Amino acid sequence: MCVIKKETATMEELNNIHVSAYFNLVKTAAWIEEEIKAALKPSGLTHAQLNVLYILNDMDPDPVSPSILKEQIIVSQPDITRLIDRLVNKGLVNREICPENRRKIDITLTERGREVFQNAHEAARRFVTRNIQNKFSSDEASELRRMMHLIRE
Repeated sequence: MCVIKKETATMEELNNIHVSAYFNLVKTAAWIEEEIKAALKPSGLTHAQLNVLYILNDMDPDPVSPSILKEQIIVSQPDITRLIDRLVNKGLVNREICPENRRKIDITLTERGREVFQNAHEAARRFVTRNIQNKFSSDEASELRRMMHLIRE
């Protein structure tokens, strides 16, 4: 009977460790999102908008289609059209019909979009430096990245 209790306690302890890891992960994700939101506030961007600007900046000066943006976006954003609309309204991106294929839409950064992106990117970089780079060695960061990939598999 003691052995069963000990095995049960071990199983409960194991489950508690996993449940605790889950809640800690969720809490950390929410904290990161709030910190990024605060860091981006001066730029007037949301995390999803910054993510789109990262993709466009990486492809600049080549245009990107909304479908490619939707595939590559990291932050969950089911309605890419509204997200692009907001960026167009802020004067950060251009949306034009592709001259070679009139069924295709091309999205590109404006000059103002490049400037806002640089400022927002710097704010995000400071966050990463302060909260990741300064707290984890390269090996630890690599292991953290590996574990995050494992969770999403």
